[in-house]
Amino acid sequence: RAWVGAAAVLKIGRQLRGPLRILALLGTLVPRFLLDAAYGVLSRRRKAWFGDADQCRLWDDNWDLRFVDDAVVGLGGAGPVAGAPPAAVGDSVLVATPDPCFGADGSLLNGLQGTVVACRDDDACDTGTLDVVFEDGAAATTMRAVDAAVLRRAVPA
Repeated sequence: RAWVGAAAVLKIGRQLRGPLRILALLGTLVPRFLLDAAYGVLSRRRKAWFGDADQCRLWDDNWDLRFVDDAVVGLGGAGPVAGAPPAAVGDSVLVATPDPCFGADGSLLNGLQGTVVACRDDDACDTGTLDVVFEDGAAATTMRAVDAAVLRRAVPA
């Protein structure tokens, strides 16, 4: 089943939390023809009222860390550089994979830089899971288990 226009907005709104969910639930009490008319007015005038942008940025604490030079992270369009040396305990590493890499809490790890503190599966740290400490700009430190296949040693500045 597909929802369009005001019906889609209400469907999405009911999935949210807080005041937007309450507003969406209240919106179901409004007759459909009024909702569709209001949606039509907003959709026709949104660029004049709110402006126009080529892209939409999603902000988080790691925004600047997600964009690094491909040469630094070892990506050449198709994936990691073949034969790149594995990371070792104490190395500075970047999460570098063309696919999204998520932590256990659902946070996106791509582009984050951290330090390897332990190898779980072998002493060489070239396969398996590594414990990596990531520090964000607010001096918060988190340790995550990361697959060695998505890590690349960071090039010293």
